[in-house]
Amino acid sequence: MAKSRKNKEKKSKDKPKDKRKKRNKPKMAELADRHELYQKSVQDPKAEVYCFNRLFKKYRDHRPLSLKEDFCGTAYLSATWVRSHKERTALGVDLEPSVLAYSREHHISKLKKNQRERITLVEANVLDITEPQFDITCALNFSYCVFKTRELLTQYFRGALASTKEDGMFICELFGGSEAIIPIEESREVEDFVYVWDQDRYNPITNEILC
Repeated sequence: MAKSRKNKEKKSKDKPKDKRKKRNKPKMAELADRHELYQKSVQDPKAEVYCFNRLFKKYRDHRPLSLKEDFCGTAYLSATWVRSHKERTALGVDLEPSVLAYSREHHISKLKKNQRERITLVEANVLDITEPQFDITCALNFSYCVFKTRELLTQYFRGALASTKEDGMFICELFGGSEAIIPIEESREVEDFVYVWDQDRYNPITNEILC
């Protein structure tokens, strides 16, 4: 009996330690790579390259070879673009150095030597990069919505036009529809995690949303 009580006492002493270990264990979200999660949730560069090709085939009479990706982030699209054809070049522009560093480590480094030579990343404000000219200039995932005034938005569109060849295309996504102005929460499973779009409120005066 004495031996049994000692074992029970030992077990009871061990339990708080186990609980402390669980409390100190990092959460899954804390260990996650946010850039990888973003790419898996909202990006599909192969589909985007296919879409660009299809649009050019429909409205132009030649293959698009040069791409300027404004607000490029990790330049996932630019890396996929140069992979898609041996003559294709890409320029990725972003103001945030950390995402460009991520791109160099996770995307550019995986390209073949001749592909790496055809992609350039520039840390700059997209408003300042208006040359040279490209077959396609793009701003995806509603990135240009960062410009909150008509003056800045117009300045960006003019710069995008200036950096696009006369027979080229400027491609962007429009944000709208009846659900764009109402609070809404949508979720879907993406591989081993759940992606949630949480739109809290809309300001009809400034036309801004909190999401």
